[in-house]
Amino acid sequence: MRADLPEVVGAISRKCTKARLVISTNGLVPTLIERTLEDVLRVNPNVGIRLSLDGIGAVHQEMRGVEDAFAKVMASLDVSRALGVKDIGLAYTAANENLDQLLPVYELARQKNVTFTLCGAVHSSEIEGYLGSEATEIEDKRLLGRQLDGLIRERLRKWSPQALARAYYEFGIYRREADGKRILPCGAAEVLFFMDPFGGVYSCNVANKLLGNIREQEFGAIWNSREARESRDFARNCPYQCWMLCTVSPYLRQRPLQPMMWIASSKVRVFLGRGVIRQ
Repeated sequence: MRADLPEVVGAISRKCTKARLVISTNGLVPTLIERTLEDVLRVNPNVGIRLSLDGIGAVHQEMRGVEDAFAKVMASLDVSRALGVKDIGLAYTAANENLDQLLPVYELARQKNVTFTLCGAVHSSEIEGYLGSEATEIEDKRLLGRQLDGLIRERLRKWSPQALARAYYEFGIYRREADGKRILPCGAAEVLFFMDPFGGVYSCNVANKLLGNIREQEFGAIWNSREARESRDFARNCPYQCWMLCTVSPYLRQRPLQPMMWIASSKVRVFLGRGVIRQ
């Protein structure tokens, strides 16, 4: 965690009063998380936290390469709850090494009464120092489909708008991995942007499309710049076809009709005892 994280949270909270702030962390240093969260919560008591978890027990330790990694994440969860954080969640990313862990991590989140976030399948990024530069394709798409079908059916049995929207997003993960295409257009530089720790504003967190720097320009000038317009044109035919929660959710709010139609028809399938993902 950044040493100046409380100051960063304070600045965002003052400038963007309606913003929902969620801190993502690997959860591997519970004592540091405790100290930092104490200061952060003084600035903004509504901050949420997401703890990365790749699998249960030894699976998480093997993927992270850190001894007792799973126990440390659980300790960070307990610390967060003890400090009064109300919005706590486990964040899972699907990779070839942990595909069979999706439902077990979801079940753990349910037992712990915290949010389960499926970040997506592993993606690469052109932006230096972010996500990694080598793309990884999910090899066992049938296993991914079975895991996602179980999760989506659980979501569709609920009536929570968030759960239903997550079901559609998770269906999109499978379609992207199976077909290589998004089921909704990309809204990069239109309904979302990515900002790096140095103030660089990008159209998204995958394509290396730098629009400007917030430390040198007003945001309005960046958003209406030639670079921003060109990035919007690029996004309409983007070769990456990425599908991640942070980049998809803004577009779901902008274009709800297609997701709502899918949710209605898929709910019927679930109530009839059928699967949602057909392989």
